[in-house]
Amino acid sequence: MKRLACLLALLGAFSLHADIATYHVARATASPKLDGILDDACWRTACVVDGFALLGGADLPADQPSSRALLTFDDDAIYLAFDFAEPLADRIKAAATEADGKTWMDDGVEIFFNPSGDRQRYVQLAINTLGVILDGIKEGPDGKMDFSWNVGAKAVAKVGKDAYQMEVRVPFARLPLDGPTKDWTFHLARNRRVTSQHLTSLKSMVSGFHELAKFDVLKGVRPVGYNVSVRDIELGQFLRGANRAGAQLRNWGKSPKQIQIRYGMAGQEKQQKLALKAGATIDWTGLWPLNEKDAGKEFSFTVTVAGRIVQRRTHAVEIVPPVFSGLERTAFYLRDHEPLCLWLPLNLAGGDGRDGVLHWAAVDAKGKTVGAGQTLVRTEPALIRLYWNRWLPGSYLLRCRLRLAGEAPITFESNLRLVRNPWGE
Repeated sequence: MKRLACLLALLGAFSLHADIATYHVARATASPKLDGILDDACWRTACVVDGFALLGGADLPADQPSSRALLTFDDDAIYLAFDFAEPLADRIKAAATEADGKTWMDDGVEIFFNPSGDRQRYVQLAINTLGVILDGIKEGPDGKMDFSWNVGAKAVAKVGKDAYQMEVRVPFARLPLDGPTKDWTFHLARNRRVTSQHLTSLKSMVSGFHELAKFDVLKGVRPVGYNVSVRDIELGQFLRGANRAGAQLRNWGKSPKQIQIRYGMAGQEKQQKLALKAGATIDWTGLWPLNEKDAGKEFSFTVTVAGRIVQRRTHAVEIVPPVFSGLERTAFYLRDHEPLCLWLPLNLAGGDGRDGVLHWAAVDAKGKTVGAGQTLVRTEPALIRLYWNRWLPGSYLLRCRLRLAGEAPITFESNLRLVRNPWGE
């Protein structure tokens, strides 16, 4: 029975990965010039990915135009070239003109890289024929794709009479690398909007571009100077207060490394230097402040080793949520012999673990203060509970004042209506 179980497990594993292809990529002797013309010497020796199929497994039409991709790399980046026949080139759609626009709705390509090979963390690039790039990163299977992330890629395309070509450079420094010798997994796709086709490079049967378990394997990508890997990156909550950044750093090399970490909002970055022994792993954390005035700025996290950036993440802070976002609701039932509990969410980053004090007062329709108190608040996203007894139905004004050490008080007011419970509870 045990042998049968093992055999079935092996057969299951084989069937799961039977259609996963393995590709080998070689280092370029000279980096390509990004001009959308595939005449660089490196493309003649590059890894070839062809045989694109329709997403979902339907048969391709007999007259389907060809699709081919090429891959190579140098010390600092991985390069891709796409060579797509397109007899309907005059109908190519390219509506997105700004970075992180809806490029996937246009004719173009999509690139998916899982550089650690763990089939958990991966990046996506969607690029149209104008060279406009949408890029995002997903840090794990339970996370969401973060489109505020910027990989720093560049793309140039040339559209001809019956075809188009594209060249793309993706720097290693912003990818989630995890060691200099890891095999990658990847997926390439073509959006052919002129005929509403979605094509995939995968040999496995897939119904969507993000089926990470079925990505193909890419062997041979060997970045130079990236012996320190940075993973489990947390930039912070991006709320007012002390945000906590963190990451795990590992030295894969055979000698100690001096590491410099720079992090914070633009113009307010902090710096920290670390020594990392050969083969060692450390968990790093750092605090950085965020205020309302930082809205519209960019946060950055950069790890440098021997003058080379080995990891860089950025996050555009469009808004900083107000500390008080309002009561969960403004009308409540009164219950006999029970205190009334209000929940007041706070948008505060609590990386430094400071406590605050929330003072509150309730004013009736005549302007008389009918209740007051204070609550100790941990400065992190929290719910504040305010209790009081023997209230009468009616309308009130709730006034709150939050005091944090070393800061001016933060105030908040909200209308409040209390209603007698019709069930007499």
